[in-house]
Amino acid sequence: MKFLIILLSLIFISSCATYDRIKQNANDAYEWTKDTAKETVDDVKEVISD
Repeated sequence: MKFLIILLSLIFISSCATYDRIKQNANDAYEWTKDTAKETVDDVKEVISD
């Protein structure tokens, strides 16, 4: 019985850590996309003004 509790605890901790990494990666991707979009808009404005 103790083995089952330890096993379930390890699975739970592992899944929480995985969820946290996925959430962080999604946030990083969002920030990268936002920065890339701003750079693209700036480049387009520069081309139009020339």
